[in-house]
Amino acid sequence: MAVLFLIVARYGGGLRRWLQARPGRVAAVTAATLIVAGVFTFLYWDLRLLARREIIPWYPVAPWS
Repeated sequence: MAVLFLIVARYGGGLRRWLQARPGRVAAVTAATLIVAGVFTFLYWDLRLLARREIIPWYPVAPWS
């Protein structure tokens, strides 16, 4: 993630100009990012809790957790 951030920060001038051309794009990118993060977080914790109760046996759980 840090390397990706550095690449975007260094070479992202075109991306910055593209986002600034229409302010709605920044809102759309932010909304999509938050939705993806929210879905990932929900699924991760939901599946993890179901796996701990052995409802989902195929989900990998670390033996020390």
